[in-house]
Amino acid sequence: MKQLSTAGECAVSSATPKAVKTLATVIEQVRRIAVDSPEAPAASDARESLSYAELWRRVEALVRLLRAGGARAGTPVGVCMTPTVTRLAALLGAMGIGAPCIPLDPHLPDDRIRAVMAGAGAELVVVDEATAARFAGLPYGTVDASEHPSYAAAPVGEPTLAGPEPSALAYVIYTSGSTGTPKGVGVEHGSVSHLLQALDAVLPQMADRAAQRWLAASNFCFDMSIADLYWPLTRGIPLVIADIDALSGRSAQGVEFLLGTLAGGGVTHFQSTPSLVQLMLRDPAPAAALRGLHMVLMGGEIVTPELVAQLRPVPHVLNGYGPTEATVYTTIHACSDRDTEHVPIGRPLPGVQVRVVGEGDREQPPGSPGELLIGGPGLARGYVNDVELTARKFPVLGEGEQRARWYRTGDLVTMDADATVRYRGRIDSQVKVRGYRVELGEIEAAIRAVPGVEEAAVFPVRDGTGRVTGLTAAAKSAAHGVTGATVRAGIGGRLPSYAVPGTVRILSELPLGITGKLDRKALERQLTEPPTRTAPFGSHERVIAETWSAVLGAEVALDAGANFFDLGGNSVQLGSVLTRLRESFPEAKLQLVEMYRYPTVIALAERIRSGPPSARKAHGLPRPAGNRRTPLSAADRRRLARRTT
Repeated sequence: MKQLSTAGECAVSSATPKAVKTLATVIEQVRRIAVDSPEAPAASDARESLSYAELWRRVEALVRLLRAGGARAGTPVGVCMTPTVTRLAALLGAMGIGAPCIPLDPHLPDDRIRAVMAGAGAELVVVDEATAARFAGLPYGTVDASEHPSYAAAPVGEPTLAGPEPSALAYVIYTSGSTGTPKGVGVEHGSVSHLLQALDAVLPQMADRAAQRWLAASNFCFDMSIADLYWPLTRGIPLVIADIDALSGRSAQGVEFLLGTLAGGGVTHFQSTPSLVQLMLRDPAPAAALRGLHMVLMGGEIVTPELVAQLRPVPHVLNGYGPTEATVYTTIHACSDRDTEHVPIGRPLPGVQVRVVGEGDREQPPGSPGELLIGGPGLARGYVNDVELTARKFPVLGEGEQRARWYRTGDLVTMDADATVRYRGRIDSQVKVRGYRVELGEIEAAIRAVPGVEEAAVFPVRDGTGRVTGLTAAAKSAAHGVTGATVRAGIGGRLPSYAVPGTVRILSELPLGITGKLDRKALERQLTEPPTRTAPFGSHERVIAETWSAVLGAEVALDAGANFFDLGGNSVQLGSVLTRLRESFPEAKLQLVEMYRYPTVIALAERIRSGPPSARKAHGLPRPAGNRRTPLSAADRRRLARRTT
């Protein structure tokens, strides 16, 4: 394994304030709590609950495993595990030996994993019993965290963890790249420590500290998970680790645990994307649970006034903004009834600097739009092994004492006189799909690489509020055998599932403008025309199929056994289906979790005919056949996951 290098390291080191280096790292803060309050609850998942002392012993055991497997300070380590307390211990263990973590979603296609591992120079992956088989055919060493030694105690004389320096890399998160290659953002421990300290000023705690519980459900390949895991853990707030990706159709059992944890009444703090909050608000049970929380923090997408109004009983509704390159959050806004027309992204966190610039990087006056630049101790070190991109996106600007390092976000914003920032859009083709950053150019390049495809164009699909709920694409091809399904399958082997368009329409020609260039507006109108179709089903099946078609869009072939997620559907679209079917079948009293239990037309129609669970029980009716599930194989789970999210 080789040492991880990033461009611009010297410039970052000289620009990092000395105050950041005095902050304790995450691993040191957790260790202190384990020493001072060993029996305090630290984290739990669907299977077990650990105190801080138990968590620390697990961290030490995994450190021994990591070292035995060849992990060393400065060498990157991939982590591909299911969301459990053991994964948390593995992440802390990698921190403890100074190995930068490379989070890997188990559902990523092989080509994407190879690209990420090669880009980071990583050769070792930490796995568990659910993901070990995933790497059997890949050329990487593995450390199986499920084969841990006894967690009871560290061997006598075992050296304590020295911990990393604040200037060492904590993690590398890969985001979509406009050239077709994912780019790795390297973030230092000192930047994470600064984030946690800055969040102390804006995240509310309860008077009864012992009553607090934080539901940590963010995908750990998404940088919101850094705040999700480490702020509560280092502040003594117990974590409940769940899997928000269960809402993408990967696991009905995961959905039940996630929604059951919310509905159980013990959770007080929750962070998520607005899309998934909106999804849960469509069902009365999770909606009531959300409204009973002490805090809801949303990030990654636009927050609308309508969504804020739906969460009004919550004492603290926060809208957070920040790119991965600036360590999770740059600004946070406390939402209120005054946010009737637009919800700001807020003021800068303590220690964070922001600028709004126009042509020639000239400062824009209050209220005038411009690109947002970010500075301060939260800036990432840069892009792994990409000197040119790092220099372009992290320029050093200014003269004399004003000379400083900044990050160009590409976000178009305005700033009020009181430093409140308002998001206005992008200055490029980047979009956020349910919180994940996506470069449309990367997807278009992947489609053009499919044999038989000459040209491609990808467009975001937006809901009534302007939020991106999915993607649609067109591909120019006259080749025999090239269909929307074959294109989706082809790019599904290269791109993460959230970047695969739900529909791909094959056209013999793409519309051109008077200049001879692609007329993107005309093509987008063509792709978003509502479909007209009928389905040869019974009455219930027909209504369900028509609803799916309306939500999923054109070029979707339906049959009674089709799985909603296999057709390119995602969790946000499933919420729209639920709302429409409730209007069509109010007597069925459909619940959100049932949309995951019965993901086919025939199973859902049978559930509607059978009535709600209480009615079936009262009349002695059997459970719908669609709910008698057999466990999915690992291959089935990967196949399903590639078509979801």
